[in-house]
Amino acid sequence: MAHADIAVLAFTKNKSAQFADFIQRLEDQTLRPDHIFVIGSEAEDLAKLDAANPQLSVSLGRKGIAAQLNDAIALTEGRFKYLFFFTDDFIPSRFWIERAVAVLESSKDIVGLTGRLLTDGEKSSSTSLDDALSLVDLYDGLPQTETNIVEPWPLRGCNMALRRAAVGAIWFDESLPVSGWMEDADFSARVARRGRVVRSSVLFGVKLPSATPRTSGFALGFAQVVNPVYLARKGRLGAVSALVSITGNFARNALSALWIGASADDRRRFYGNIRGLGGLMHMSRGGGSREPFPGDRSADSQLHESQLQGGKSDSKNTFDPSASIIHSSDFSCR
Repeated sequence: MAHADIAVLAFTKNKSAQFADFIQRLEDQTLRPDHIFVIGSEAEDLAKLDAANPQLSVSLGRKGIAAQLNDAIALTEGRFKYLFFFTDDFIPSRFWIERAVAVLESSKDIVGLTGRLLTDGEKSSSTSLDDALSLVDLYDGLPQTETNIVEPWPLRGCNMALRRAAVGAIWFDESLPVSGWMEDADFSARVARRGRVVRSSVLFGVKLPSATPRTSGFALGFAQVVNPVYLARKGRLGAVSALVSITGNFARNALSALWIGASADDRRRFYGNIRGLGGLMHMSRGGGSREPFPGDRSADSQLHESQLQGGKSDSKNTFDPSASIIHSSDFSCR
């Protein structure tokens, strides 16, 4: 059945071969969304999607994860009650949307929620797609006897749901020094000022390891150092939390890089950590520029809000849904 209040925002990069199957899994949810908006990074990411599907719209997003998340929200134009976010490396339970809506409907103070990961590809690279599908199907087939447990938990960009009215003019921060690290945690903390942000025990899925990650090993390592400092300077992350994040990732990456079987990516992350620390030390001594901390792009937020209200912007570098969206009826791959 379809639910007119639900929009799914799906994101993909370098997975065109299996992305059509991913979309089919979303359409096979026990509570089907009213519409699915797909944001791709390249035209070939969208080539295998069903152009005849009236409930599917596809678009090429701007560069950067935070920018693409904002582009997707702008595309919905405030027309939906609930927004669901899934990335192409997440295999959701077929009950995910139905159960999430039930949680949101039963607890009006919850503004955002995420699910638990049966396995996390960021921590284990051994899970194949077939393994993930089998594991999720196994859990889906179990009797639903578990009591739903909700606990305070930051949103995870690979699987999350938002109450659109509560989000208002909150957008993902496109000024983070490096895109791809902590966008969701920062967004989650700001949304939590409007209500509860939780994890539900009855929502689950598998996050696959990525053979072609969105962020390179070096960039990720650099981001693990400079992004927490940026957020702390903005007053959106406590100094202790920033320090714990930086030191924890530095220690893990150092151990991984020095391990005999370390991959090139392990070493790149550690090198990125070192370069990030070096840059911060250089800045602290008054040298160089403030390059790791670009200015606040509050104008972007104003732009997106005006788009939702039907306004226009003269900025040629911003995302215009009416110009950029390719509707399913006229999409074709050249």
